[in-house]
Order: sequence, then C-alpha cells, then structure tokens
Amino acid sequence: MSTEKLDIVKPITDQTTVPQGLVSLDDKVWPIKDGGEGIRATFKNLDTYEKTIQAITSSSSSATTVDIQSLTSPDAPSTTMTWEELTSKVSQYTYTPLNYKYPSGCASFNTLTSSSSVPPSVGLSLMHSLSANPSHPNIIPTSDKVFALLTLPPSSSPSYLPFLITLYNLTVTLTLKTLGRPRTSLNRLRYFDALGPVIKVNDNESIFLSFNQIENGLLRCNRVPPYHLSASLSSKLIKKYNLKEYICEKVDWRIHGALNCGANSCPPVEKYTVENVEEELERSFEAFKENNILREGEGVKASLIFKWYEVDFEEDFYGGKKVEWMEYDWGGGEEKEWKGGFWDTVKGIL
Repeated sequence: MSTEKLDIVKPITDQTTVPQGLVSLDDKVWPIKDGGEGIRATFKNLDTYEKTIQAITSSSSSATTVDIQSLTSPDAPSTTMTWEELTSKVSQYTYTPLNYKYPSGCASFNTLTSSSSVPPSVGLSLMHSLSANPSHPNIIPTSDKVFALLTLPPSSSPSYLPFLITLYNLTVTLTLKTLGRPRTSLNRLRYFDALGPVIKVNDNESIFLSFNQIENGLLRCNRVPPYHLSASLSSKLIKKYNLKEYICEKVDWRIHGALNCGANSCPPVEKYTVENVEEELERSFEAFKENNILREGEGVKASLIFKWYEVDFEEDFYGGKKVEWMEYDWGGGEEKEWKGGFWDTVKGIL
C-alpha cells in the first residue's frame, strides 16, 4: 500500500467482485478515499473486519480514518516488531493510572489503563513482541502500556486461542518478575487464583482475570480447576461482565501442551499465530506428549498434567498400562517469594 491511513466511509453495496479502490470482505464493499490513487485491499481476518466496522459505525461523521496498513497487512496477526517499533507503537496512545478494585487478596502487575484499544490480532502482535524480549530492561513499563490496550476476543474469533495462550504465558512471565514466585504448595494453590492481568471486555470495560479464570474458566469451558471445589468463573461474574461469549464451547485439550505456568515441568513457551494455530498446537502437544509419556517396562510414566486434566482428553494415551505419575518440578528462579494469605487461599479453593 502506498498510504498509511485511508478514509473509509460506510458500505454502499454488496458485490461479488471488488472494483479498484475498494476494501472488501464477506461481500461487503467499502469505498476508500486516498487522494485519488485508488487502492484495493482485503481484510486479513475477522478481527480486523469487526474492528473496522466498529470504528465506522461508532463514528458520528460520514467517514472514519482507520489505520488500514497495520490492520490489513498479511503479517499483521503474527508479526514480531523490533523493540523500537513496539515502543513507537504504544507511545501513540494516552495512558492513565489504573484504579481497579481487585477481589480480596488479588493483584496484577498492571498499573495503567487507556481509553484506546487495539484489535485482538494487533494485540497478539504486541504480545509476541514483548515475549521476544523478556530480559529487556524496559519490559515491565512497556508491557504495562501494551496490556492497557488489549481487548479480550470472543470465543468465536480466529484470534481466541493464540491470544489467550499468549496472554497467559506472557502474564506469568511478567508476574514472576514483578510480584514474585510462590515457594510452598499452599501459596502455589492461591497464586493461580489471586494473580493475573486486567484486560478489557465489552466496550472497554476492564476486568481482572486470574490465571485459573483464563485457563479453567475461559479455555476449559469453566471446568473446576484441580484441587478446587467450584468453577473459577462464578455465575454472578459471568452475568456481570457478560462473559458467556468469551467462554469456549468445547475444550481443545491441546492447550495443555501450550500453557506454561512458570514451572520447569510445564510445556515450553512457543509462539502461536492466527494463521497457523492448528498446526502450532498440534506440534506443541505432540512434542509434550512424546517427552512426558514414557514407556518403562510393563508400565508408563506420565506428567501430572495428564492426571490433573484427565477429563479433557478424549483418547487413551497409556494403552491400558499402569501409570506412574512423574514428580512435578515447580522450579525456582531468583524471583522474590510471593506469599498468599491463608484465608484467601481457602476462599479460592471453595
């Protein structure tokens, strides 16, 4: 494209062919004004389309300026920016302190919010760029700005799985750096209920989502987490924030080869993209299974992940053999110790 920004006006007709100078998806034809050059572009994915529709329909004027180049670039959903490109991108927006009332005993590394937001596909690209620079000295303040712009995609979005997996893994990394690591079983149990990101849903309304709420509430169809007695997302919370559209309809058990909670026994952190998420999830899960289900004589040794989430798996990985569960290595870096309150832990379990 020869211009970075184009003025897009409301759709004029439905056509099967797209004339020069129009942006099209799903037979919707959008005339674009670019100073007379005439540019033809196609939206890369549904997130881009929906975000542009939202920008146009919410405008009080007859035309809305939309950054088409960044939204329609074929590489937009999976591009990893350089650090300079990332900081330049987030510096375009205005931020204010995050005054969020957390549930009792809960916290996040987030300290900023913004009235602006980016489409999930662009947010995924920003998170990929952060993930590629985990040791950068400015990783925390830059992450704070990125998270202030993120919007949770609904479960029907093509960005849903790669976005939530990346959100989970990146937030774990940032939380360990800022708030610390649990060192005991009790604190570890509380950790996944008490910490997580603050993210936007439903027209820029912010919500705190714990690690358990992301993994077990959204990605596991609100199934009860291991060692808990109730689901992570209460019916009251679902109703308050209209979260039904963000809870998946069916568990994709391959997520258990992709989510990394910071333990040494977790699957390695990989990059997941909108275009190739099926192949990426398949590859990651097969690699995890190969390294964590081991045939030994007449029996099998397997990761506790296969025990904790047994209800999710739709096939027998053990061939009827007796299973011995491997000890889970929770690891322990140089992070400060995070300690959860006892009664908050009890309430989280219940």
